[in-house]
Amino acid sequence: MKDTKIIITTFMRENMQKAIFQIPNELREVTYMFTREDRVDELRKYIPKDVKIVANPMDIDGIADIRQRCIENPAIGKGKVWFIDDLATFGWRDAELKQHNELDSEKFLHCYEMLSDLLNTYMQVGFSPRGGNNRVPESHKEIGRAYTTYGLRTDWMDENDIRFDGMYRKNRNIKLYEDYWITLSMLTKGHKNTIIYDYYFNYNHNSSGGNSTFRNLELQEAAAEMLRSQFPHLVTIETKEGTWGKMGMENRKEVSIQWQKAFKSFTTATPLF
Repeated sequence: MKDTKIIITTFMRENMQKAIFQIPNELREVTYMFTREDRVDELRKYIPKDVKIVANPMDIDGIADIRQRCIENPAIGKGKVWFIDDLATFGWRDAELKQHNELDSEKFLHCYEMLSDLLNTYMQVGFSPRGGNNRVPESHKEIGRAYTTYGLRTDWMDENDIRFDGMYRKNRNIKLYEDYWITLSMLTKGHKNTIIYDYYFNYNHNSSGGNSTFRNLELQEAAAEMLRSQFPHLVTIETKEGTWGKMGMENRKEVSIQWQKAFKSFTTATPLF
């Protein structure tokens, strides 16, 4: 049963799409691409005709706002969703943990089913990045970093007052780290996430378009400081030297997070049922 909707957000990368072309035809009916309303016609030129495009309004303001509006859109409804960044691709590993960098339709469908099944238990289901993926033997492992692509139970998020735009609503200049915000919010409220290792993602961060249209060093540091202020015993800030992706960002600020400690900080886990 296809009960998990796939959401891909994109902006000013119309001719660079990767994720959508790895999704098999069998899942097109539950796949939605979101872009700002003035980019809809341009995006349509580059993606399959049967993929639905949903227009976000012109006042959309950064990725935290975008993701929250996506899960509140009537076309999506509440329940299971799978966010995939537009430039992400997926691979898989075999029984010997050897990595294979592409998924055929059968394996992608199995990946989808695995994520959907895990969303019956976990509020968030992430994926391992390719780097280090073959060092964890478990099929999936509880409590960890989820970014670039992950599944969510948005109905459970609502019940626990967890929103992508939690920091943004406190300060409209904070438009980043929405993914770490929701994960920390879940863990510190007693809800474990899990990270899939049987499949992994590839991604080139900080490419043109998307978040790079507004990200700069000042915004990066402000968002890191905001996240630390909300979880001071769990988040530290480090300076990463050198460039990042194709857009510079020399000597940027990044956060380091104690995910296991975040869950342990909630001494009695709250049952979901």
